[in-house]
Amino acid sequence: MKRKICIVHVNGYFGQSLPTETGLNMKEISSELKKMGLIVSSVELQCLVNGEIEPDSIYVFGSHQNPDIKKYIDDFVSVQSIVSNIETIPRPELILCHENKGVQAILSKTFSDDILKQQYIITDSNLECLGSSVYKSVSGSGSSGVFTASNEKELTKKIKNSHVRVLNINNLILTLKYRLRKIFKLHNELHYSYFRKYYRLVHQKLMSSPGFDFKVLVFGSSVYVLKRYAKKGDFRSSGSGEFEFPEHVESSLLDYAMKLKGVIATPYVSLDIMETDRGVYKCIEFQCLHFGPYTQYEAAYVYERRDQSVWVKVDNAQTMETLMASSIVEYMDEKFG
Repeated sequence: MKRKICIVHVNGYFGQSLPTETGLNMKEISSELKKMGLIVSSVELQCLVNGEIEPDSIYVFGSHQNPDIKKYIDDFVSVQSIVSNIETIPRPELILCHENKGVQAILSKTFSDDILKQQYIITDSNLECLGSSVYKSVSGSGSSGVFTASNEKELTKKIKNSHVRVLNINNLILTLKYRLRKIFKLHNELHYSYFRKYYRLVHQKLMSSPGFDFKVLVFGSSVYVLKRYAKKGDFRSSGSGEFEFPEHVESSLLDYAMKLKGVIATPYVSLDIMETDRGVYKCIEFQCLHFGPYTQYEAAYVYERRDQSVWVKVDNAQTMETLMASSIVEYMDEKFG
């Protein structure tokens, strides 16, 4: 049966372009998919959530930076993937990965050793400091909420500082009540311990960095590469603002990125890759939707794989929309034949 593609949007927004609040051109994506012989439609997210699922459709999702809309998307895909076995691009668990490094950490255990294994933990901040470790808040992009610590006191401070932005009024009221009750010797330690603020963190091994990493975008058989440098005295390359588009990229990096796209099973993916030794790589983070498109927009060249093994460097002339459409078709051909 010929598959139908249905693009899911939020009030006309299907992300993301630049600036972030500017969505991609759905008409261009639809037009390209139709040229490749697919039946294409679109649906507003709220209509999809409260309507009927078409069993012969594949629903293509973007994501959203608005936390309420993001949660609305997650609620739908997490439930519908169970009760109606909805077919989505990317897969439901990959949609849940956006803005949630905890889900990434859980999934990383199911992938190959090429993706750095991570621990997903929850703590009230009384956490033993482990040497040579990186800690990440579950949400946030770039290097925000990513830190190391040399002792328990420093770790506790950094955990709390990284989560200040997500504290709500109820957390603050509870803390204030506890302190007042403690002063008047009316506090209930068990009650406070149960309801106090806990922090979700991802813990991973601190890799020995050569002072840079790679942001690699893979669309089907096309690869874009950005080389990012860490600032002096900082282990983080993401968000440093110091980067370049390298004139030459090792085929080993391109092969590695393409291999990971297959391991993750997605039509397109953004990979943060560190070179741990000459020609040896490790993926430290990935996203399969709503990733920053700057690397694709600004790159002068793209690397295309020909005949499954040969890489060719060509001018970057395609739009993000065209790339997404061709990647979706290639992915469907591989999955459904």
